[in-house]
Amino acid sequence: MAERSSGEGTEVGSATDSSPCVKGCGYYGTSATLDMCSKCYREHVRQEQQRQVDSVCQQQQLQQESLVKENSENSAKDTASIQETQVDAQQNVSVTETQLEQPETLVETTDVSQLSPQESSNLALSPSQDSVKKSNRCQYCRKKVGLTGFTCRCGRLFCGDHRYSDKHDCSFDFKAENKEMLSRANPQVVSAKLNKI
Repeated sequence: MAERSSGEGTEVGSATDSSPCVKGCGYYGTSATLDMCSKCYREHVRQEQQRQVDSVCQQQQLQQESLVKENSENSAKDTASIQETQVDAQQNVSVTETQLEQPETLVETTDVSQLSPQESSNLALSPSQDSVKKSNRCQYCRKKVGLTGFTCRCGRLFCGDHRYSDKHDCSFDFKAENKEMLSRANPQVVSAKLNKI
C-alpha cells in the first residue's frame, strides 16, 4: 500500500498502520483492533463478553445452591409441622365433602312394572316432549324463514312480511306495556312532596 495524500499534502493512511490479521484470515488488521480484522475483532469481543456472563452466572448459581442447602436444613423442621396441618385440613375437608354428598331428602323411585299401561306411556312420552323441535316457518303464511325469522313479543315466529303486530293477529298488549314503562320511568309528583319543599 502506498501513501495516499489529499490535495494539501496531509497523510491519510500509511502502510505501517495495517498488518495482516493475527487470526490468519487473510485480511488486514490495525493496532486499534489488536492487529485483527474487523470481523475477527468483533468475534473476539463477543467471546470475551460471553465468558464474563458465564462466570457471573456460575457465581450466582453457586450462591443459590448454598442458600438452598441452608434453607433445606432449616425448612425440614418446618415442613413436618406444615404437613401435619395439611393432613388436619384435608381431614376436615373430606368430612364436609361426605356430608355434602349425602342428600338429606330422599327421591321417590317408581318401579315401571307397577305402573298402569297408561301411566307408563305418559312416562315414555315426557322425554320426547322436551325435545320437540321449534318450527322454522312463519306462523301466518307458513313460509320457511330459517335464520331470518323474527320472534314477536307474543312468542311466535314470523317472516319479514308478517313480523309487525298489525300484519298478524298479535295477542301481546303493547298499549298496557308502554303505559307501565312510562309510569315506572316518570313517577307522579303528589302534593305531599310539594309541601315538604
